[in-house]
Amino acid sequence: QAVSLVDLSRKRYGVLTVDIVNAAIAVCARARKMEQAFSLYGLLIDNNISPKPQTFGALMTATAQAATETKGWQEALSVESEMEKNGFKLDLVTYTALITALGRGGRWEQAEQAFERMRRNSIVPNMVTYSALITAFGNGGQWEKALSTFSQCERPDVVAYSCLATAMGKSGQWQHVLDTLKNCENSLGGDKTPSLILYNSVLSALARCKRLREPLDLFNAMLEKAEADPPLLAMPNHVSYRALIEACETTNAAEQALDVYAGMQKRHVRADMGSSTTLLRLLLNNKMWGTAIKVFDSLVEEGVPMDRFWYTKMITACVKAKENYLVQVKAHNLFNDMRLKSILPGVVEYGAMIHVCAKEKNLQRAMLHFEQMQDEHIQPDVPIYTSLIKVCAHHSDWEKALDLFAEMEQIPPEYSDPPGTRAYNALITTLTNCRHRHKALKVFEKMRAAQIPPDRVTFDRLIQGYEAAGEFEMIAKMMELMDDTTDPDTQPTATTYQRAISACQQRGSWAEALQFYDDMLERELQPKENTYLALYDVCLSAKKTDLAAQFYAFMQQSTVYDSDNNQASSFETSRFQEDPYYEEEEDAYADDAYFDPEPFEVDSAFEDIDNPDV
Repeated sequence: QAVSLVDLSRKRYGVLTVDIVNAAIAVCARARKMEQAFSLYGLLIDNNISPKPQTFGALMTATAQAATETKGWQEALSVESEMEKNGFKLDLVTYTALITALGRGGRWEQAEQAFERMRRNSIVPNMVTYSALITAFGNGGQWEKALSTFSQCERPDVVAYSCLATAMGKSGQWQHVLDTLKNCENSLGGDKTPSLILYNSVLSALARCKRLREPLDLFNAMLEKAEADPPLLAMPNHVSYRALIEACETTNAAEQALDVYAGMQKRHVRADMGSSTTLLRLLLNNKMWGTAIKVFDSLVEEGVPMDRFWYTKMITACVKAKENYLVQVKAHNLFNDMRLKSILPGVVEYGAMIHVCAKEKNLQRAMLHFEQMQDEHIQPDVPIYTSLIKVCAHHSDWEKALDLFAEMEQIPPEYSDPPGTRAYNALITTLTNCRHRHKALKVFEKMRAAQIPPDRVTFDRLIQGYEAAGEFEMIAKMMELMDDTTDPDTQPTATTYQRAISACQQRGSWAEALQFYDDMLERELQPKENTYLALYDVCLSAKKTDLAAQFYAFMQQSTVYDSDNNQASSFETSRFQEDPYYEEEEDAYADDAYFDPEPFEVDSAFEDIDNPDV
């Protein structure tokens, strides 16, 4: 509005004075609109209107308010240079703003130099100046200089103490943080207590130092002072609780953070955006998916404004929780609530919902979201197409999977990266599940031609298809390709050899099965119980009873008996237990059936055995 009034005055009434522009620059400074402030200054220069000292003072304040490590501090130095060109000297206010801008920009050396220039010009610094310099040293990790500067203050106020505590916290000097509070309390004497501002600064500083016990003890002391009669301190506010939750995050104390949040609700302290996002982030990092969703609902009820980023996070949490209600109901409710709050979903939000549908194995609902986003002129990206292709596998719709992959290849490069390993893996998985191993091989060859590196999942899906067809020769070729890769994670594993031996079993190729077994032992891979079972079966079918008996004994040795329930369980029955890599991919591909080997039909193998023990 201030900028518009300047334009109105200039264009409609032909009036443009330095005082009008100065007033508008001051408004921009308070609103942290540095670019607009300098644009107004340029308007003065363009109209040959000489600036006043107040002009530069307002400009310097604008740089201090908006300063970060990437902007503001350079403009502050340019304002100082412009003042010198126009014959003006910096006063207390402009020097303090200059030091503030340099400090916020991480330029503690230049802030110190500006402070020295100020003294040489016989300008006496006040507590605001000292606080700005202490902050500059704190941002630069110069806690000793911050202490030294603070010692020069004759009568430090609560802001100076707070700045010192913050500076100590940024350098991890938690003991100095506590000493700062103690020194302030001692300076007041009697029954007087420092203000809540200092206590909150100390809490935040301790959180930066990754301390939990000290901020918890201090917070309890604050509550005692606030609940005393008469009160010695204001009741802890949302800033206090936010600092305490930050301390829980830096020490990864999720349960303690929940207790802090419960205390907020008990005392009717409304959480702000900072404490809310910190708490949710901590819960998600600890994989407390269901708890995070409940806290999110509670925060929304309290009126905390959540953007679509956090709605998407919660939809994703519903998927990761792997609870039917959260996946089938809650995720869709969150998506609908987001639209009701006029938060328009984008490609990320639609991608999350299509991923939810993939977890549900609901192709129809996934396609509805897919068509809806296209109706809203939102370009789907590669992850969305990948999720759709994966859900096609559950419906044996390999033709639609091929069509979707062809569409995905036509996505303009400005909207998404080209299909990668996971996209190709999804299509290969779909084709393999639908018994189209030859088509899957063509996709694999296309993948290699595009120089997209295959991973363990790629080879496992292809080998799974050849296992079902008994094509151990193709499995051997795939194992050679696995050996040729530079990635150690793609080397053949015990599961790979199990599939190869299973393929030999189906073809009755006992010699080849033994060769795979010998290679497996050379790699020092521990065979699974099912591996021994397949070897036993193929040798028995070939009338190699001595070998069959040997593998039967190995199979017994590889089985651990549970004395409590007398149930036999393999020492390694789960491929997830054997290899954490598959546990990670399970979330990516969302189908346990992809990883479980097909059961072996072994009943007929016992018919020709005379030994009653067998």
